[in-house]
Amino acid sequence: MIEEKCESVNSNGRSLLTQEAMEFLLKLHRQFETEMRDLHELVKQSEEEQKGFLPNTKSVRETNWTVKPVRADLQDRRVMVRHSALDQERLRSSLKMGARLFAADFMSDQFSPYNQRMNSHANVNEEIKQYSNNVNVYPTSFMMIPRQWNMKEENVIVDGTAMSAGLFDFGLYLFHNTVPLLEKRSAPYFGLTGFTSYYEARFWNRVFSFAEREMKLLEGTVKASVLLGSNSIYQAEEMLYELRDHCAGLHYETDKMENITDAARYLIKVGHKRSTHVICDNSIKGCDKTTNTLEQFELETVGVVEGFDGTCVSDINTIDMVNAIYNHYMPEPNQIWKKRNDCITLMETANELTV
Repeated sequence: MIEEKCESVNSNGRSLLTQEAMEFLLKLHRQFETEMRDLHELVKQSEEEQKGFLPNTKSVRETNWTVKPVRADLQDRRVMVRHSALDQERLRSSLKMGARLFAADFMSDQFSPYNQRMNSHANVNEEIKQYSNNVNVYPTSFMMIPRQWNMKEENVIVDGTAMSAGLFDFGLYLFHNTVPLLEKRSAPYFGLTGFTSYYEARFWNRVFSFAEREMKLLEGTVKASVLLGSNSIYQAEEMLYELRDHCAGLHYETDKMENITDAARYLIKVGHKRSTHVICDNSIKGCDKTTNTLEQFELETVGVVEGFDGTCVSDINTIDMVNAIYNHYMPEPNQIWKKRNDCITLMETANELTV
């Protein structure tokens, strides 16, 4: 049985909680509830045992494999915008400013009241259904960043247990938006954050495959980027491997504007080695808003020259500048062709990446 505890949701949010949608969420919960309990222990054990590159996954790092290609609308991600979808006017403004991808960040809504989170879902659904490809020359695609799998949605109870917040956000978005996205020659795209172990990537890959079967979608329709900070990059290659059928790349998250680091170079090397995008995400804590224009210009220039395939910002006023920088240094849709075999070898061996 699945039930909703909170009744103070407006009509837009309420319209998403259909019987069919709730049944889909129920299936997700029952399919993965036991696995999530086991995953908690696996992740905890992994954190305690190893703080660097894993010896037991050396073969993954040394063998030849690549992730599956993404759709045409994900090939060029030179500028992304990431922020909450709670403010519909801000959302609409972001879609008109020339960014190639908008990421609706539900992690940033994690402390908002339940009715506001549902409003965010409704706002995104409305824009996906109504958004015209004629708004700008390069239509903006959509990505959704759900809350983490180990967070709880206390307002949705399944069999007496609060549902995983990550599964709730993922399932509700997938159920309502897949058809209109496919009609626009796009697909459901997600950004997965908070990973500390490749076991979590394996879990999400299983979730995607199960959901695709339930919705009669082709395997690999769902795509996801992995959002990583400096302290969680040692298993990046293993995460890509686990998600190779559903992978949309890596995001290097930083909470401050900084010069290029060994960690960033390593992620560029790993991503391009496996034929996938690597995006620099400066949107955390709005750090792109607190940096002066000249400094950001210099840092974005360094980033694209080093090999990033795009930048994720929260301030729409920086879109034109970032576009101009990438257009100058990266006229092609991405620079996955730019391999970074010239660096990091000694540091990889020593398990010491300067972050």
